[in-house]
Amino acid sequence: MEKRKDKRFKEWNKVALKSAERVAEGPGPVINAYTYDISIKGARIYSEQSFAVGSIVRIQIDLARSEQALRLDAEVRWIEWNREEKVYEMGVEFLHELSQTIMALIKHLYGEPTALPASMY
Repeated sequence: MEKRKDKRFKEWNKVALKSAERVAEGPGPVINAYTYDISIKGARIYSEQSFAVGSIVRIQIDLARSEQALRLDAEVRWIEWNREEKVYEMGVEFLHELSQTIMALIKHLYGEPTALPASMY
């Protein structure tokens, strides 16, 4: 039985990740990754680098279809190694701080173009 309440969309979007906890120490390395699926509340991300469960990551998602870039923080909820793809799969839960970010995701996922600014930084 499916536990998720929100519809997930299988989408390949470019993602730039870095540890939010290390931001205070200076700019850390940016990890290139991509989404496997995405919803209003989170995403499954494929990455060559792993992050600890419970850690906070700073994410930029380049939404290909609506040509928007979302910048937000997320908590890593689970992680596992995908042998076939030779990448880490991780589930992240978005930590939305702005209603504009939520609206931009809703409009992207459900097909309505938007002009809302989605940058939080």
